[in-house]
Amino acid sequence: MSSAHDGSGRPPFDSAGDEGQAPLPLVNNVWDLPLDGDNAARAGAPFTLAFKPATNYDATPVPMKDASLDVSYDGGTTWRAAPTPVKDAQGAFRTVVRHPAKAGTNGFVALRVKITDENGGRLEQTVTNACRLK
Repeated sequence: MSSAHDGSGRPPFDSAGDEGQAPLPLVNNVWDLPLDGDNAARAGAPFTLAFKPATNYDATPVPMKDASLDVSYDGGTTWRAAPTPVKDAQGAFRTVVRHPAKAGTNGFVALRVKITDENGGRLEQTVTNACRLK
């Protein structure tokens, strides 16, 4: 058995290998936001929020069942439910929100998504300062 301090970089235990083991089908998410080159969106305007959840790449894929999205304009102190995201043929979810005027915000958009797959796997992800408003 190697030591954690022997400089080898190996864990301080032995393993019998991974025969018969399979990766857990965890839910992941990728955002697709139409931001400008400064990572900003226009305040006071409609904005399409798109995200594509999927099972981690090395596990057996599990179809996504549903998703909900909340938006905050005050750093996550208060949240607003976005219209129910609609799933497209490629498995991405989309919804449109109207950002408020910048003066009524902290200058940023925070996003909170909840996704469930058909096996009951769930992801809750919060991204503070996901983008700024201009």
